[in-house]
Formats: sequence, C-alpha cells, structure tokens
Amino acid sequence: MTVAKLRILCAILAFLLIGALVLLWLSQRAVRDKELRPAFGPQHAAIIDRAYRLSAARNRLPVERIREQDYPIVVGLPEKNCVQLTPPLTSVGGHEIYCFRVADGALVEQHQIGE
Repeated sequence: MTVAKLRILCAILAFLLIGALVLLWLSQRAVRDKELRPAFGPQHAAIIDRAYRLSAARNRLPVERIREQDYPIVVGLPEKNCVQLTPPLTSVGGHEIYCFRVADGALVEQHQIGE
C-alpha cells in the first residue's frame, strides 16, 4: 500500500471516530436534556403510567425496566392524548405509541414503529 493510500485510510478512520464520538456526546446530552426539559406535564402522569404498563406487558418486561429505558413524550390532540415511549439514541428498537381518549381515558390506538 502506498503512503498516499495509507493517509487516505487514516483520514477516513479519523472521520469515522469523530462521528462516533459526536453521536455518543449527543446521546449523553439527550439524557441530560430530558431531565431538564420533560416532554410532558404532571397532569399526564396517569396516562404515562398506563403506557409504561402496556409496553411492559407487550414486551414481557418488568415495568421498572421500561421506565428506566424509555422516555415518554406526550402529544395532546383535541380528542385524544398520545404517549410515545422513546428509547435512547444508542439502543436498537422502535417507538411505541399509545393513544387514550380524553373523555374517558380509554385506549383507542396503539402503534409500534420500528422493531
């Protein structure tokens, strides 16, 4: 291999390493940001709890594990409130979304996005 090819290879590897470090930094920042800026209010505690329990049952995992690994984001719509359980950026898997009717709290939609 020539010196020029080795330099190009080293530059590519350095670029990939920097990219990986940036992704790691962003994921750690996201963990800190969720503690600073929650994407839900205290009035959503009941539906978030129900979404965690539904996800735990669906995935056959303890509720505590779902609470530790997934971050809730609540979207309020005119007739329903939806809870998206978001895994960390560094994990493999998809999002789960549970929508509850505002009038009576009944589960009206359930979606699995990704794996």
